[in-house]
Amino acid sequence: MNPTDSPAPGTSRRQLILTGAFGAAATAFLAACAGTKDNSSAGQSGADPTTTLAAPDAPLEDATEADLAYNTDLMRTATTLELTAALQYETYGPTLENAEWKANAARFAADHTATAAEFRQATTPAEHRVDNPNEFLQTNTIDPIKDQLTTDGAILNFFAGLESTLAATYIAAVGSYTTTDGRAMFAGFSEAAARRNALMNNGGVGGPPTSALYPLEDLIPNEAYDTVIKADPGAAE
Repeated sequence: MNPTDSPAPGTSRRQLILTGAFGAAATAFLAACAGTKDNSSAGQSGADPTTTLAAPDAPLEDATEADLAYNTDLMRTATTLELTAALQYETYGPTLENAEWKANAARFAADHTATAAEFRQATTPAEHRVDNPNEFLQTNTIDPIKDQLTTDGAILNFFAGLESTLAATYIAAVGSYTTTDGRAMFAGFSEAAARRNALMNNGGVGGPPTSALYPLEDLIPNEAYDTVIKADPGAAE
């Protein structure tokens, strides 16, 4: 939720600022602030052409056992992030003075709770599903600033930063998850988070994107990933 939370240098699999992730970043960021537009193309007359052809899926490499384990870790982590987001909206949303933003916060809390359930259901094997907020982010990123969340502007900026953390982390996951369904899931929820970020940033004023690529400096640190097998601190990456 701030630039200091980016992964430490030298990380391997989780430092996922890759070409595929940037492609998803462009999609999510442009969609976040896109308004309605005319569906017709310049110079076109008559109805839009139709086709029965569908774009082929890009082939994915065969998943290794380690890849499948990382899929599990990504789904577990996303579950904890959504539960953390819901908790913050439930905690600080009611303290907002603006009635419209208070209502939005309640709706966003419900959205995140529902999204957490989707990520949890998608976690396999089922015995590795989790139902707790992300303890690392709560303790190291959120609790240290809670005494600053006393005005609507500060709270909305906090919510916007939280959504940016989700968007960046999910965009990175698109470049790493090993199935098209999982990638689509992360891409869809990254777009939703990017939209909420665009709505609430600048203290609720919002603002258009300044780049086609979503900024990934809010990617969560390695310690915030909820892994099945905890890394040995003395082991080399």
